[in-house]
Amino acid sequence: MSSTRVILYILFLLPFQLFSQGLDPTTPIQFYERKSWNKIEETPVDRVFDITQDSIGFMWIASDRGLLKFDGSKAKVYNLFSDPIIETESIRNVCVTPNNQVWFCTRRGLFYLDNQKVKQVYEENGDKVKTINSLFSDQNGRVWFVHHNKLRSFDNGTISTHNYTDNKKLFKIFPFTEGTIYGLRSFKTHAIIDLWDKNSEKVIKTKKFNFRIFSIKPLGNLLYIGGLFGQIYKYDWDTDHLELLYEKDSPFDNRIHQICIQKDSTIWAAGLGLHRITNNKISSLYDKEDITHSNTFCSYLDKNENLWVGTRTGLNYFSNTAFSKIKEDDSAKNIFHQVMVYFKNRVIIGSRQNGLFELKDGIITKLVLDKEIGKTINSLSTSHDNKLYVSTNKGGFELDEIHQKLRVCQQIVDKPINFLCKTNNGQFIYNFEEDVYRKDKQSTVNIFSKNILIEYHKALGKEWITSTKGLFTIEDGEMIPYSANNTLDKKYLFTFSYDMDSSFWVSTYGSGIVHIRKDASPVKYDTRSNLPSNVSMLVTMNDKIGKWFYLKHGEHPYFQKISPIELDGKMIINQGVKFRWHFENEEYHFGGQNPIRLDTKEQVYISSRHDIYTFSPDKIHYSPSKLFLGDVFIDGERQINLPQQIEANNKQLEFHLSVLDFAHEGNHFFEYKLNGYDKDWVKMGSRSIAYYNNLPAGNYTFEARIRNADNEYTYLTNTYHFIKLEYWYKTNYAIFLYLFLLCIIVYLLFRWRINTIENQKRILQQKVDQRTFELQNLNENLENIVQERTEQLTLLYDELTESEERLKYALEASKDGIWDYHITSDQLVINEAALNILGYNSDSCDPTKGISPFIHPNDQEKWQHYFATSIQQKKVDNFEDQDFRFYHKNGKQLWIAIKGKIVERDKEGNAQRIVGTYIDITEKKRKTQEILEAIIKTEDNERQRISKDIHDGLQQTLTISSLNFQSVKKNISTLSDNIIDKFETGWEYLQKSITESRSVAHSLMPKAITDFGIISACDSLITEADKSSEEIQFSFFHNFEEHQIENHQIEITLYRILQEGINNIFKYSKATKVDIQLKNYEDIYMLTIEDNGVGFDVSKVMQENMGLGFKGMKNRLDAIDGFLEVESREGRGTTLLIEINKNF
Repeated sequence: MSSTRVILYILFLLPFQLFSQGLDPTTPIQFYERKSWNKIEETPVDRVFDITQDSIGFMWIASDRGLLKFDGSKAKVYNLFSDPIIETESIRNVCVTPNNQVWFCTRRGLFYLDNQKVKQVYEENGDKVKTINSLFSDQNGRVWFVHHNKLRSFDNGTISTHNYTDNKKLFKIFPFTEGTIYGLRSFKTHAIIDLWDKNSEKVIKTKKFNFRIFSIKPLGNLLYIGGLFGQIYKYDWDTDHLELLYEKDSPFDNRIHQICIQKDSTIWAAGLGLHRITNNKISSLYDKEDITHSNTFCSYLDKNENLWVGTRTGLNYFSNTAFSKIKEDDSAKNIFHQVMVYFKNRVIIGSRQNGLFELKDGIITKLVLDKEIGKTINSLSTSHDNKLYVSTNKGGFELDEIHQKLRVCQQIVDKPINFLCKTNNGQFIYNFEEDVYRKDKQSTVNIFSKNILIEYHKALGKEWITSTKGLFTIEDGEMIPYSANNTLDKKYLFTFSYDMDSSFWVSTYGSGIVHIRKDASPVKYDTRSNLPSNVSMLVTMNDKIGKWFYLKHGEHPYFQKISPIELDGKMIINQGVKFRWHFENEEYHFGGQNPIRLDTKEQVYISSRHDIYTFSPDKIHYSPSKLFLGDVFIDGERQINLPQQIEANNKQLEFHLSVLDFAHEGNHFFEYKLNGYDKDWVKMGSRSIAYYNNLPAGNYTFEARIRNADNEYTYLTNTYHFIKLEYWYKTNYAIFLYLFLLCIIVYLLFRWRINTIENQKRILQQKVDQRTFELQNLNENLENIVQERTEQLTLLYDELTESEERLKYALEASKDGIWDYHITSDQLVINEAALNILGYNSDSCDPTKGISPFIHPNDQEKWQHYFATSIQQKKVDNFEDQDFRFYHKNGKQLWIAIKGKIVERDKEGNAQRIVGTYIDITEKKRKTQEILEAIIKTEDNERQRISKDIHDGLQQTLTISSLNFQSVKKNISTLSDNIIDKFETGWEYLQKSITESRSVAHSLMPKAITDFGIISACDSLITEADKSSEEIQFSFFHNFEEHQIENHQIEITLYRILQEGINNIFKYSKATKVDIQLKNYEDIYMLTIEDNGVGFDVSKVMQENMGLGFKGMKNRLDAIDGFLEVESREGRGTTLLIEINKNF
């Protein structure tokens, strides 16, 4: 190749090298940031043979477990289980065309993806294309491959076989320029590399090598060659020079499988180990702690120039580390770092055995003082007057910068101490062994015991000290425990870090981290708040890099970016990118503790045992996260192509989100919003699936976003707009059809009406003609008729006037009250007679309230229910007449009948005005009661007479007949069997007649009432009822003791009501339990009958006149001024309550 081509090639690569961030070749190979996967979700990652990346950024992994589409945390798997057409799990090669079509091959065929479905390529004769060694796509989308040692390609649905020098020996092909391909021919003792021209289909350059080759990688005029036995060569076409870069003998598979080259010409080779060649220097990774397996099959540089490596047991990802080691001069080598502080623009470092050091001009160097202060530096702190205080193995010292040199000003403590600080009031606090002392000019006082102080800081207007016993504030020289919510009470604290808003963070041992906000209130974060671990050994932060959390988790400690966010009203940690703290012999600080760190505004310094590093994650470039809408499921079925319209009968939608991010390891917080349905973003935490059920018809756009550790949002790249269709019968077309049909119907009705009117018109015309003839005949008598009608109307008017006068006098004579109620204005008008009924007039009461204030208390609820239900009735204007009790002005009780009628309604039929009357029916009630008493008394006398006639007459006759038949029965054996059977039947019926006549006589008038009183009669009645039913259990309770009811009519009434109640229970209740109580109170007798049966609708039964039994009960009670209340609901049983006044 000419020098001109080389210069042009270098000029072509130069911009990429200047602006891309490849792996830093100066970083030791084992110190790169690495992520490894031997399992992605539930899919094992075994034997990764090939890796590529599509233009979107997804990684495609060809492995023994199938083809994996990897986004950094999840993998979509294509194998024989998802697509049986593949026939095997082992995928050997994969490539992506410029239009993002994925091609891959197995030992059994060549395949490509079409709308996420696997399609197989076949020969023209229908045979499968098997045994493929190489596979790649050129820039035109043509797929090239080696099939049975032949060079072939696929384009526009056609497989082509190309002319090559020796197709029988063609082993592999490699892409070079757009018009050329490198071909590798393999032989037993040597190999040949050809440069083949696509257009002429001829080899334009060839070279024989006397060793066997497995892979090549062209770079301009150079060829990097991977040998079959582990060699790596560099060959220059122009000079024909071959240089051996690496060689390693091994009894194992040692071939160089694949070579890739960074834009800065750094070479990466995958073979027995991972090899890096830069400036002709080679370094390798073999150890399982650095790579998943020493046997590496492939290497690939992605768009960010980060390296992907596939091995026998997994997938590896290499990127630059955020740590950079600070140089040391000879005096600072191998010192044991113990503490760091920032003092007057200097980084001061205290060592365990070598005194003080400082970072000067980017180099750590020994700090020489004017006086000896000791070799073991235990603590460093600064004061409000900008002095430096040092605790050492020789005491405590005050230092200051004088003439740009650090000088010892004074010795504060003259014995070995662990900690020293100066408070704002000029006092000193120091740690001697495990005791804490306060020292001023006059005295030294022990203020705390068994506590080791760690750091002194000033924040939020206070002085703070961290220790192994918790967090303390210093007030008037005293250490006051900070115990807000017991958050840091007696906790072992590690670090104190200033936040950007003047608040600060404290890390603990075993209790997570705590944020002390500007109001001095704490917010605690632990594993329940999504913190990676409760053992929070270090928190570091500044304005440039944000907040970072140090954690020793398993074998590899790491720093991870964190950010507090609010989710569902609770503060949690959003985890970001992480960097391993993985340096040779530098993983831990002393005793397995955390590395020491120093935060400044410009830089974060991290110290291991013997080295100090700058931590600059802001300089590491990662591609920004990309959020995709992966799959959409409609009613559980995945949609291959996203539909623009969703049918009305589809109920459930699922939106599966996918994040393309290789830095955050799946630590994302998802939010989504369906425009047209959701008013705000819906937060769903780490869940990446959004569900919607029964969406109404409409236009929708699905959007989503994720929040990273910088509290920045990444929005969905492929928002999904769709239309949820309406049911056909609700669509505009259906409505139009309805209107069209309605118009047709209206038109037909109109035509029918026109025809009807015309017919009627003809008939009417005939009638008009007839009536005209009749009118002509009647016209002669019209004047007489008019005069006659006028006289009649005059007479009717006089009669109407006279009728109105009679009505007025009748109302005045009847003394009935009249009321007029306007519902909308809530105005009631009554006449004077309404008030006079109760002995009042308009001056002695409020007419606007009517007579309701004087109603009997027991009738108030009935009064309110009566008016409420009457007003609500739609079809009936007249109110049902009701009687209510009122109190007269003189204190007597009156009965007033209320009548009403709805006389005005609105358009909806709601009552607007009611007119009615008040009628005093007290005297009528009294006479009715007397009539009822007489009727019931007559009925009871008649029952008694019938009972006596049955007892004295019929029963005596039946008994005498029984005695006579009994005598015959003794001599019946001489009769025939037929006569005996008839006799036995007659005898049986005679005994039943005697029993039934006795029962009838007893029920008509129980003798027990007369002989033994009501209690005995009721007890007998209930006992017989209980015996007669196996399903119903009766119980009876009373409190009469020796009390007897003197009024026989009350006894009869109670007994008859009890009889009727038991009869109803047997007929209708389906009860299993009946409780009956008869109680004697001071003024009343109370009978309750309660069952647990099916119950009924009381109002319905009363309105439909079905409760004849209740009507009889009420008549008996009305006769003695008693009270009946029925309580029942369907399925809840029934209760009868009877009250009788003793002095009715």
